Amino acid sequence: MTHAGIRCPTIVITGYEAFPTAAGKTVELSELRDNLSNEFPDLFLGVLHFNSTYDEWKIALEKTLVGLGLNSGESQ
Repeated sequence: MTHAGIRCPTIVITGYEAFPTAAGKTVELSELRDNLSNEFPDLFLGVLHFNSTYDEWKIALEKTLVGLGLNSGESQ
């Protein structure tokens, strides 16, 4: 979220429901969301679970982008 001194607001979009850790445990998306929110409160914007069957992730992404002042698909 910060690289070479550049701060970049970040939304994580994933098709995975959980991630394995090096210790062999599983990190659920809710735990990932909490961890990133605590570690990067000014940059982390959310975790969206991509599922091509449902549109909830698209709606959440659009709301987040509009909240940032970015208009969905509209030329400016």
